Amino acid sequence: MAVSLMEIYELLPKENCGKCDYENCMVFAMKLLKGEENIKKCSPLYENEKYRENRGKLETIISMIDGAEKTGLLINENTCNGCGNCVIACPVAPMSDTGAESGRGPTTNDVVLRVINGKVKIINLERCRRIEGEKTCRVCADVCPTDSIEFV
Repeated sequence: MAVSLMEIYELLPKENCGKCDYENCMVFAMKLLKGEENIKKCSPLYENEKYRENRGKLETIISMIDGAEKTGLLINENTCNGCGNCVIACPVAPMSDTGAESGRGPTTNDVVLRVINGKVKIINLERCRRIEGEKTCRVCADVCPTDSIEFV
C-alpha cells in the first residue's frame, strides 16, 4: 500500500485553520507524509466527532509511515502471512547459516528480517542494503506474495 500526499490530504479536515502552525492542510499533509510532524497537531481532527472515521484512517496510515524507518522499508502486518520468503530471499541473509539454507529461517541475528509470532519483523535494520547506499535493493518486496512489504 503506497501512501500518497493526496490520500493523506483527503482525510484531513481541509479547514486551513492554521492550528497546526502551517498555513494550510496541504502543507501539513506533506509534513505528515515525510514523518516530520505529529498528527495530533491537527486539533480539529480530535475536537470534532465528524472527523472520527478519517482520524482513525489517518492514524493507521501514519503508524505505517512511522514504521518505515531509515530505509523506507514498510511491513504491513495486517496482510503479512508470515511465509518468510522475504527472510530467505534477502541478500543479507547469511548463506552459511543452515537454518536459512533449509528454509527454516536464519538462526543468527545478523539478518534484516525474521518471522516472529507469524509476522515478519525488522530485527536488524542496520544490515539492510538500502542503508549502505544500495537504494535499489527491493528483493524482500519482490518475493512477498501478499504485497505486504514496500518502500516509501
